[in-house]
Parts: sequence; structure tokens; C-alpha cells
Amino acid sequence: MKASRHTTSSGSGRRLLRLLPVLLPALLISGPLLHHPRRHPLPHTAALHNALANNDVKLRVEDFDTEMTTNDNAGKTLIKGSRAVVFENDIYQIESPEVVLTVEQEPEADGEEQPEPLIITLTARKAELDKRNQRIRMSESVEAIGPDFELHTESIRFDARDRRLVSNEHVEMNHYELNDDEQQGKWLSLNVRGRGLVVELPMQRVTIGEDSTTTIYRVTEYFLASETQGGDDATGDDHHNVTIQAEGNMVYSHLLQKIDYHDNVTVRTHDRKLHADKLEISIDREEETDRVEITGIEATGNIQFTFEGWIATGERLGWQNFTQIGKIQGSPAQLTAGDIEITGNEMDFYRLRNRLRVNGPGELTWETQEDHETAPVNGAAPFAASGKPVRIEWEGNMVYTEDGKKGDARFEKQVNVRQDDSRLECEILELAFETEKMQVVSLHARNDVRYVQGEQRIKARELLWDMAGERITMSTTGDDQWVVITEPGREMKARRMDFNLENNTLHCPGEGRMILDAKNAHKDHMPSSPLRIQWSEDMDWDGAGKATFRGAVQSAQNGRELDTDRLDVFFDDEMNPLKLQASGGALLTVTDAPPFQAWAAEGDDHETGSAGSHDGQTTDNGPDDATIKTGEKQSTDDADSAENIRWQVRAEQLEGLLEEEIMQSPSAGALTIIRKGPPDDTIQWTDRMTIDMQELYAVFEGDVEAVFSETTLQCGKLRVDLDEGRRLRYLNATRDVSLVSAGEQGWELSAGKASAVFAPGGELDHLIARTGVRVTDAERRLRAEQLRLFFAFDPATRKNALRRATAREEVMIWYEEEAGRLHARGDSLQWNRSDDTYEIEGKPAALRRDGVAIEGELIRIDRTSGRVALPEGASPAKTTIENR
Repeated sequence: MKASRHTTSSGSGRRLLRLLPVLLPALLISGPLLHHPRRHPLPHTAALHNALANNDVKLRVEDFDTEMTTNDNAGKTLIKGSRAVVFENDIYQIESPEVVLTVEQEPEADGEEQPEPLIITLTARKAELDKRNQRIRMSESVEAIGPDFELHTESIRFDARDRRLVSNEHVEMNHYELNDDEQQGKWLSLNVRGRGLVVELPMQRVTIGEDSTTTIYRVTEYFLASETQGGDDATGDDHHNVTIQAEGNMVYSHLLQKIDYHDNVTVRTHDRKLHADKLEISIDREEETDRVEITGIEATGNIQFTFEGWIATGERLGWQNFTQIGKIQGSPAQLTAGDIEITGNEMDFYRLRNRLRVNGPGELTWETQEDHETAPVNGAAPFAASGKPVRIEWEGNMVYTEDGKKGDARFEKQVNVRQDDSRLECEILELAFETEKMQVVSLHARNDVRYVQGEQRIKARELLWDMAGERITMSTTGDDQWVVITEPGREMKARRMDFNLENNTLHCPGEGRMILDAKNAHKDHMPSSPLRIQWSEDMDWDGAGKATFRGAVQSAQNGRELDTDRLDVFFDDEMNPLKLQASGGALLTVTDAPPFQAWAAEGDDHETGSAGSHDGQTTDNGPDDATIKTGEKQSTDDADSAENIRWQVRAEQLEGLLEEEIMQSPSAGALTIIRKGPPDDTIQWTDRMTIDMQELYAVFEGDVEAVFSETTLQCGKLRVDLDEGRRLRYLNATRDVSLVSAGEQGWELSAGKASAVFAPGGELDHLIARTGVRVTDAERRLRAEQLRLFFAFDPATRKNALRRATAREEVMIWYEEEAGRLHARGDSLQWNRSDDTYEIEGKPAALRRDGVAIEGELIRIDRTSGRVALPEGASPAKTTIENR
């Protein structure tokens, strides 16, 4: 706001109020002051009418001059005229009257000096003085001239007895601003017009009856928030005019220091307009300058206030000029600007700080402008520039502050924001706007934040969206709180989530959990189930279909649990997980447990503690939120199937193809098959491993070592086939196969390849070795091209033990006896552990023992007795005794 260029000018609102207290005594003494010319003369009194009718003239006077003092001695009145006619009853008819008022002014406070009297001159064409009744009437072109004002009307009446000044005509008054420099003269500062005038001296009150118009020129103060902008094109001054109109009366009360306007009141100043049923202006006198200041206004009834493109409506509007604070009230009050609308029962305006405050519940709506360049690329970003309306409701307060092209809004208590299918709920919401387009540039929601967009739901303690930086941050406080995002088929929990909208990446520092529900079922025998992941350090989404989890990572799906230091998950375009890569020491546990159920639905507020703190038990409603946990595994008695079998795979790296349910390891590792009763089976490898849970097989390569029922198998490649319960069914070993049995009668086997068949309970049933088979134990040696070993459960030892064996093709056997070595060969061999006998067949079979060689089609050896015999009916044998 710029100051006036005139050294003595002040706000024109002050001029109006400065003038009225000065004019009151003069008006009460001298008669009419205000009026617009009217063609109807003031009616004569009855006494004058009778005098004229009777020609009852007592005296005619040229250059009439008389003086009258009011009863309260408030000042003298000098009455002059070019001619006067005196009638009976002290009635004077005066032509070209001139009334000079000398109004004595009282000090405003004790001890102050007596101010100079005020001199006011009134002129008209005619006047009537009723000296007996102390009344004077002036009519036809009535003017009142003071030091800095002039007043016009057509007739006025003053009654000294009740001290009232009355006019039924139009009145008009001009007030001028004087300058110290006389050459610059004066300029118009105030104009008041209206119909009818009543001045009540005892009450010190002035009333203009109807259709009043007050114009205040060259306003330089913040009257009604009218900050001076632009200025007067004619003068070039940076000022504006204020106009106040009212269809009803205008009442000025000096004692109450206020002015009231009634009925359809309108105030205009620059681009601001106020309409109300009633307007009250409060005034005060400035001690140093003796000026009257407008301190504030109070408007009531059908309020409509227009300023700087805004329209405010309500039932009551208050404005304090000194503090530049306004208040509008209604049921509700409303503030609109273009596509923006604010409602509330009470709103406060802080003009100096460009601030609006809504006290109590309210609502804000605005139409966003569609802007594809600034629209966020991530669905979690709320209230994008989509062209859809935004509605914000709250129960506490709202504060909006504007600074140039930027605006800030704060909403409190039960805040609810809606746009299309998006909804945000919180306790505190702070928005930053770009005011030209009313575009949100940042959003900060706190305390019990819930955001819904379509089928996506977000729950957090705090949400911060920075459009300029294209980032969204969601966080929580306390170990028992989570940021939660849920949508069909997916749910994620973390302590904090940071979205980068520019490259569509996500970073979650700290621990978190995720569940991904596959959309496509796998084979009928292996139905799909949710993939659940839990981590302790952080998680990153790269924006291109890959998520990385770090720190004590655990995942579970279809009865499989994976523990690792780092887990990479790859997704398709529909966010279905396709592949897992575990590194940093992975542990895969496979059980016969049923598939995991989904986590609790959105809205479940039963938060769990930190990862690893729960026992993992399930209920009728599905597993608890912390089924996957760190630390020790749950008891096998509770977790295993009826036969209590689990697989555990350890490797430095593991890869999983989820669609095919394949797990692979490109590095060394170990598989353990855990049973409740029999000993555990283990498989170790050095190169790579593949487990196919759909086709139910596993392949191990490198230096493979497997232990089954106290039998150790070593080879270069091993394939294991499983039954429907994921138990061992078949085994196929190649590349330098070696088997070692650690039973009571231990033995070792080597061959080019070997295969094994397991019983339904997972126990080794029989083993087949081929190509260069070699078998040794503490006493015997066996060589063949094919060997079958048969096993059975021994109730005495409660272990699986070798029961019999068969061999074919170039079979040779030898062992040591007391008398020497026994050596036999043939085409096939059968051995039975129960009686420890061998039957060797061949064409011929041959045996050599203690210098005796025997040949025949079938030779039977009883190791217990040491007897060698040809079975009855066998072909003749050939016996050779060697010379010694």
C-alpha cells in the first residue's frame, strides 16, 4: 500500500468520520446541511399561512440581521438576509438568507486546551424563522459551507426545543482534503448523498433516511482489505475509491462511535464488493492527528463479499481495519473462486499474512486441471492433475496461507479427501499449492493415514508426497506399527516406503513383509498359493520388474520356506512373481504342509510385533501375521505331515522358477531329508542342483555325496525322483558311482552308474549298479557288470539293512578262509544274507579253493559251514586237483 502524495491527506474512510462529529452541533443549531435539489418546497407553518392570508405584516426590513443562541449555549447563530418580513407571532420570512454558525467545541479530555470554534455558513433563497417556537426553516438551494466541506439540499428544519434537525429532501455533502501548499488547492475526499435527514442532538446521532450513497475518494488504507493496486488512471495516483450504498437508513452515532447502514447495503472498492442486509462501521479518534479512524466493520444478513476473484457468502462478516482481520459466519459460510469452494460455519481472514482460517468443521473442493506432464506415474500418488474434482472435509480447523504463486493449507481432525476413486483419511493434512492452476505440489498427511485408490489401500502413520521431487514417502513410529499397502492379490508391510515416481522405483529401509497371490494356478496336483516374503534390513523395487530383499530374508509358498541373506524376485507385467534368486547362504525347507492362507483383510488392526517374535500357529481364520519367522524353525511334530518328512536345501545360491515350481542352485550345497523316526537322508553337491516340484524330481551335479539309511553314495551326477508326498521314490547316479554302507557288516561299492528304488515310506528298497561294479567288505570282494542289492527293515536293529543281492555278467567273487582264498566266477550270482549262501551260475561257473578247481553250470557255496556243492540235478562238473 502506497502513501498519498499529499502531505496532509489521510484515508478517506477517516475523513468521513472526522467530519461527522464536527458537523453534528452545527446541524443541530443551524438547520439543513445535506440535500440533493428537489422541486417540492418545504410547506409553510400554519401561523405563517394565517399571517399571509390576513396580510398581518408587522414590519419589512432590508438587510436583515439577527442573532440567536441555543438553549444549551453550544454556540451562536447569526442570521442575515437581503430582506425580511416580520409577521405576527414572531414569524420571519427572510429572502437570500445567510446563517453563520459559531460552534464552540469542547476539549476531548481534561486538561486539554479549548479548541477554536467552528465557523459554518448556510445560504438559501428563502428562510422562515419562528422565533417564538425556536424553529427555523431554510428552502430552495440550501448550502452549508465549512472550512473543508460543503453541503446541499432543498429544505431543512431545525427545532431547538427537542434539538432535532429534519429534512425530507435529498441531501448531498462534499468533503475536501486541504493541502499546506495553497497553490495546490484542495481535492474531493468524500461525498454523501441520500433522502431525508434527522439529527438528534441529545443522542448525538445523525440519520439519513433512505437511498444513501457514501463515496470515499483516494483510499490509501486497507479498508475492507482494499490494498491499493493499479490506481487512478486519470491522476496516476496509486489510490482507489470506496462507495457504500444502502436502500434503508444510514445512522451515525457519535457516542457509540459507529455508523449503521440498513437494507440492501453494498460496499465497493477497487475489485472488492460487499453486500449485506446491514452494515456497521466502527470508528475511533486518533489522538495525535485528531483524525477519526475506521477501526472495523460488521455486516449481517445475506453476506456476499467479492475480492481478488473470491466470493464469500454467509450471515455475518466482521472486519478489523487496524489488524486487517476479518471473520465471516454462516450456516454455513462459503468462499468460492472459480472452481474452488470452501465452506464452514466460521472463517477468519488475516489480510496482512494472506491467511484464511476455518474454525471448526468445513469442506474444500476444487477442480484440478488435467496435466499429463505433472501427473505421477505411480498409482500410489494421490490427487493427480487428472481434471477430476477434489473434496476435502475436516472436523477440526483449516488454515490456508498464500504467498505469491504458492499456497499452503493445513487441515486438522478427521480429515477426509476424495478424488474420483481415490480417498485419503488422516488426522492432520498439509497441502502446498501452485496457486495459478490450484495444483497440489506437495502433500503431508499424518496420524492414522489411510489412502484408497481403486482397489489399492494404504495405511501409514505419515505420508509425504513431493511432486517437485516426484517422491512419496510413507513411514510409521513405534515397533508395533507398519506401513501397509494392499490390493487384490498383493499386500506389503514395512516401517517406511520411499517411492521415486520419476523412475517408478521403491525403497523400504528397515524390516518388512510382503504377500503375493499368484493369479494363475499351476498343475492340478500342485495348486498355487501366496508367496510370502519377510526381510529385516531393506527392500528395493527397480521399476523394471525386480524386487530385492536383504537381511534375514524368509519366503514361503506351497509348503516351501526359504531363508537367505538376499533374495531377488522377478515379476511379469501383471506383477506375478516369476523367479526367485537367493544368495548369501540360502536355506530351503520343503514340507507336506498345506499352502499358506492369505493375510488378514484390509482394515485388520491387529498389528504384530517385530519379525521373529511369533510362534507361527494358525487358527480357523488362517495363519497369524508372523507365520514366517526368523530363528529356529517350528517343531517338526507340529509342522510335518503324518509321516513327518521335511526337506532342507542349503546352498550359497538358489534360484526358483515359480511358474514351473523349479528351484535351482548354481553353486555347492546340501539337501537334508528329515524324518521323525528313521535317520535323515542327505545329499551334497559341488556344482549345481535342480528341484522340480511339479515333475517331482531333483538333479545334483558335481562331487555328489548322498547318505540314505546309513548308505553313502558318491557320484558325479545324481537324479532323485519323488512320490506325491515329496518322499524319495527313485535314485539314479552316474559318473564314477561309489556306495559305502556303514552298517554292522559294512561294505563298499563302485560302479559306472547306479540306481535305487525306495519303499513308500522313503526307505531304501533295492539298488542297481552297472558297469564295472566292484563290491568289498571286511572279508569279501565282488566284481560284476550289474549288481542288484535288496534291503529290508530289521526289527531287531530297527534299521534298514541289506538282505540279498544278485549279480550278472562277468561275475567274480573271492574271500579269505582259514585254509586259504576262495575264488569263484560265473555269469550270474545270487546271495542271501539269511543263510549267507552263494549260488554261481555259468557256462561253466568256476571255483578255485586250496589247490582244487571246480567247474559246473551251478555251484553253491555255504560260507557258514564252508561247504561247496553242486546242487542235485546240476550238469556234471569238472574237478581238477593241482600238484603242489
